[in-house]
Amino acid sequence: MSLSTTMPHNTPKVTQDIALCYYANPSADVQVLRIKASQNFYFEKVIFPQERLFFNAPRSSTLQVFNQGDSALSLSTIPCAQIQVRERSAC
Repeated sequence: MSLSTTMPHNTPKVTQDIALCYYANPSADVQVLRIKASQNFYFEKVIFPQERLFFNAPRSSTLQVFNQGDSALSLSTIPCAQIQVRERSAC
């Protein structure tokens, strides 16, 4: 079971360039994922160790990953364009 917080205005406007993104929590810790791309898009989700997640986000946005380690809270950022799901072309 995962806990999720999404604001009611999280649906991006059609005019934004939206990407299907994929993230997997490779750590042994619970992480919090967050994207605040504009006033019209906010996404926040708790993701457990080894959990995988697909989500839609503006391509130009950045995923913030908050990780609670043994001694401190760390933050890493990943451009959504970098974790965008891409179709494979037929051979």
